[in-house]
Amino acid sequence: MPAKKLPIVASLVCCWLLAPSLSHRVSAVERPNVLLILADDLGYETVGCYGGTSYPTPHLDRLAASG
Repeated sequence: MPAKKLPIVASLVCCWLLAPSLSHRVSAVERPNVLLILADDLGYETVGCYGGTSYPTPHLDRLAASG
């Protein structure tokens, strides 16, 4: 393995090993519910809850109504 990649691989392995122990320290009640939606070329005007009619977005509309 090239010497340049060793620190990157080592830090990724450390994060991978520590992630389960860190997640058990915080209970499910304390963790916020976060949903990240990544979409390409989707503007606010295309989603139905904002009045858009370009695409049917029933799931996003339901999420917006309940959120």
